[in-house]
Amino acid sequence: MNIHILEMPLDFGASRHGSDMGPSAIRLAGIKERLESLGHRVEKFFSPIQINPQEFEAIGNPKAKYLAPIVRATEQLAEEVERATSKGGFPLVLGGDHSIALGSLAGLAATCRKKNRTLGVLYVDAHGDFNTTETTPSGNIHGECMAASCGYGIPELTNLYFAGRKVNPQNVCYAGLCDGH
Repeated sequence: MNIHILEMPLDFGASRHGSDMGPSAIRLAGIKERLESLGHRVEKFFSPIQINPQEFEAIGNPKAKYLAPIVRATEQLAEEVERATSKGGFPLVLGGDHSIALGSLAGLAATCRKKNRTLGVLYVDAHGDFNTTETTPSGNIHGECMAASCGYGIPELTNLYFAGRKVNPQNVCYAGLCDGH
C-alpha cells in the first residue's frame, strides 16, 4: 500500500493546548519505519499546513473559536487527502485535535464524488462531535466537526473545501460513545 503520512500539528479546536505535539511524537516513535517493515511504501511524509501558533491568532466567534485558522489548515489538509486518494494512495493523517476530521473527510468526499463512490465513516470517540454553534457548550470546533461534515452548522464549516455536506449522516457509525467525561 502507498501511504501518505500527513502530520497535522493543530491544537486550535480544543480548550487545552498540546494535541499539536501528537504527530511529532508518533514520528519520533518510528511510524515510517514500522510501516515500511510491514511492506508498505511511504510515499510522502510531511505536514501540509502552514499555520501560526495559537498565540498569534484571534479567537473570533466564541461559538466557533479560531474558525479562520482552522478553516485554513483543514482546507490545506483536504487538498492533500484528495491528492493522495486520487492517486490510489492511503492518507494516514496524524493529529490530536478532532477538528482535523473536517479536512480529512472533505478530501475523501471530494475523491468519492469524482469516482462516484459513497463515503462511510467509522468514528471512534467518546464524544459524538455533533454540536453546532447553536448547541455547543464550549465553542470548540473539535466538537462540531462531524455535524459540519454531515452538513449541519455554519457555512464556513459545512462548505469547507467544496459546497455541501461531505458525508450522509446515515453513513456514519459511532463506536466508543459515552454520556459523560
